[in-house]
Amino acid sequence: MDWNSTISHDLVIVEEGWIEEKEVQEPTNWKPHEQMIQYISTLFDMTDYVGYLTNTWDNGDEKLPTKGVYSKTAGELIQEINRYKNDLGFAIGDYDKEVGAWVRFNPLDGKGVKNDNTTDYCYALVESDTTDISRQNALLRELELPITMLVDSGKKSLHAIVRVEANSIQQYKERVDYLYDVCLKNGLEIDRQNRSPSRLSRLPGIERDGHKQFIVDQNISKSTWTEWQELIESVNDDLPDPESLSEVWNNMPKKAEDIYFTSKGS
Repeated sequence: MDWNSTISHDLVIVEEGWIEEKEVQEPTNWKPHEQMIQYISTLFDMTDYVGYLTNTWDNGDEKLPTKGVYSKTAGELIQEINRYKNDLGFAIGDYDKEVGAWVRFNPLDGKGVKNDNTTDYCYALVESDTTDISRQNALLRELELPITMLVDSGKKSLHAIVRVEANSIQQYKERVDYLYDVCLKNGLEIDRQNRSPSRLSRLPGIERDGHKQFIVDQNISKSTWTEWQELIESVNDDLPDPESLSEVWNNMPKKAEDIYFTSKGS
């Protein structure tokens, strides 16, 4: 069953006063190539084309990402990362350590990086630049989102790669709107510009302005979109809680005595 964001329920499941912030610590045992391989092998099939980029251009105010590479499969990319693990520049290209590097979290067709080049609408990005990271971490878990990968961006946000498992671009849009509504109504101020299925996210195993882009956790909470959405709906339905009949069955009234009738003249 699929619901859209126009339903009348409040979509609130988090009790504001009971949220305990959860700190995020940078890894001390830093193996960048393992971070990349873990991320790619978790999100993609080996034959999927993966979009990633390490090059930027300067618009005068900031350095912005280019289209990047989109013609390598996950299998090819992992093979090269394993081969050049001590010098990842040979595998993915040299990157600017001031700004880091990016990856597209849905598979592409190997011909481009637009929404039309997306071949499977598996995941959506949930990111907040305004909520404190420790609170982001707590809220994302409290909401029980079906998160496949949770990545520290190396700056002021976590990137939650959430399973939406849509079968079309239209269903993808509906599910992302629903997902974002739930996050916003539960106190997570997210960036609504991240709706696109070909959106860029942060590639773990990279340094950014003196900090690490790294995997915080993976396969968190609910395992499917349907399971998570059913949880949200069950919390927000208007029906009374079901009552158990166990006590009734164990204390049934005594059965009335049988009454026999006889016909006249018998």
